[in-house]
Amino acid sequence: MMFASYVSPVNVLRGECSLREWARLQRQVSGLYRAWRARIASAANKVAAGSPLPAADVWANAGSRHAAGKGLPAATARPADAPPRRLLVVPCDPWSVAGSRGDEAMIVAASGCLNRRYPGLEMAVLTADSVGSAAARQMGLRPFEVWRGTHLLDSVFATVEEFDPDLAVVAGGDVMDGYYSPYVSLALLATADLLARRGTRTSLLGFSCNARPASCLRAAYGLLDSRLRLNVRDPVSWARLRRFVPGSGRLVADIAFLLKPDPGFTGYDETAAWVAGRKAKGDRVLAVNVHPMLIRQAQSAQIETLAATVAEALAGLIASRPVSFLLLPHDYREQVGDRHCLEPMQARLAVAHPERVRYVSSEHSAAQLKALVGLADGLVGSRMHLVIAALGMGVPVAAFAYQGKFEGLFQHFELPDWLFCEPPLTAVRAPQLTAFLDRFTGALDTLRPQVAARLPGVRTLAELNVEL
Repeated sequence: MMFASYVSPVNVLRGECSLREWARLQRQVSGLYRAWRARIASAANKVAAGSPLPAADVWANAGSRHAAGKGLPAATARPADAPPRRLLVVPCDPWSVAGSRGDEAMIVAASGCLNRRYPGLEMAVLTADSVGSAAARQMGLRPFEVWRGTHLLDSVFATVEEFDPDLAVVAGGDVMDGYYSPYVSLALLATADLLARRGTRTSLLGFSCNARPASCLRAAYGLLDSRLRLNVRDPVSWARLRRFVPGSGRLVADIAFLLKPDPGFTGYDETAAWVAGRKAKGDRVLAVNVHPMLIRQAQSAQIETLAATVAEALAGLIASRPVSFLLLPHDYREQVGDRHCLEPMQARLAVAHPERVRYVSSEHSAAQLKALVGLADGLVGSRMHLVIAALGMGVPVAAFAYQGKFEGLFQHFELPDWLFCEPPLTAVRAPQLTAFLDRFTGALDTLRPQVAARLPGVRTLAELNVEL
């Protein structure tokens, strides 16, 4: 199931989905929750019966096509001081795995940290199709193409038992509050919980929580095993989750702060030379990122208007300050990729200011994009992990906020609230945006040392994600 935003009957009344689609989603969520509870109950029954292998049927589901009456083993017993041998990665988007470079940044940073700590670690990832599997191989991960089907947990845990991971990381990102799909949130929670229950040392990597998490997830969070490391990546999200389910989670920073930049690729030197040339002429160089998901369920006309408004605002800033723009995508997915906004912005700006705008149209990895954004004097961003990449390079940021995602991130650095533009961009006029950008550009020299001073502490918080 791909991400779906339909979470309540209100969406039906608004005409955002059909009653049939909403009902189908509710059935999927209910069925998955029942399957999860059945697996936990099966393990508890074994313990109560005095089974010599009390965890043997943790994954057995009486109605499962895979269980067929036989137990599945728990994690292989090993000496307590033996180093881990295998890591399993569960991405928040198993269909593309790395179509969003934010997902890639979390996966590469976490697996890289653990592989450096435990050299020779065998690493695998769960995927849904050939696209995700190809992306996994590019990251040096062995794909298991099992995230699909009506009996999702059966498919996943048949592979889990075969691979027998010592460690697991689940990339929660921004999909753990049900905003995009309560089914995806529930599937990730169930998988993380069941991994922890089998004895795999499991971390749900730092995630966000919006102000209104889907109510159907409350019971799911309350069901989680205490051995699962439940990490929340910013103070605001942490407070929201603890209001939703008291006592839940611990505060960390996003694991992507530990991603190492990679400038060693074709095209980096050319872009670096352009940035240096603009700075030599007295310009401040701002990296800029805008994407369609700033508008929920955006239509083509709305995206065109959004791009035109931001381009007009950037042109207004050029008229008042010596500034150039590096248009930088951070998501290459077909339907929601950043090119849908950045390409028309580049086309508009290039008419009058061709020397002052550069669009990085070729695809790059998360680590390569981190190196690129590090060239800029500042970032005006809308993708969470591009903002994290910039801050991780010591680059000041301003943000076009959505889902309430940036407030908590900015608190890690004690950055002022005026640095994120919270109102929907569809409601903001170009002159207002120009004023916002002008204020940010004027504050760059003050903001940079503040970011640098807070960065070491944020990296320390990020390391908590992989304390396994």
